Amino acid sequence: MPAVIVLEPQRHRCYLDQLNGPKERGMEISVSEAKASLTELLHRAESGEDVVLTRRGHKIARIVPIKPSLTREQRRALIDEIRAMAPKPAADDVPAERSQDFLYDDDGMPG
Repeated sequence: MPAVIVLEPQRHRCYLDQLNGPKERGMEISVSEAKASLTELLHRAESGEDVVLTRRGHKIARIVPIKPSLTREQRRALIDEIRAMAPKPAADDVPAERSQDFLYDDDGMPG
């Protein structure tokens, strides 16, 4: 059974759950308490802490940071990197669009 360590600083319940990976910190807070400390919760989520909102003891939402979108240059670099990893065709390979040409004559009819 996985180990769960429960700490209770102030009124918030923090937990370390080995199911989620090593040293992953988080916090559960009720919606009514979250209303009073929304700015602090947003800062915690931005720094990578798992912030879970609860209502009557049931988990209902998670606050997570939005990952910044890539710039056009970053996307282009990523595409170029992926293309560079693709295997290169052999020199004697026939392109797919020409692989069946020998079956047809110059007029496009089966030969």
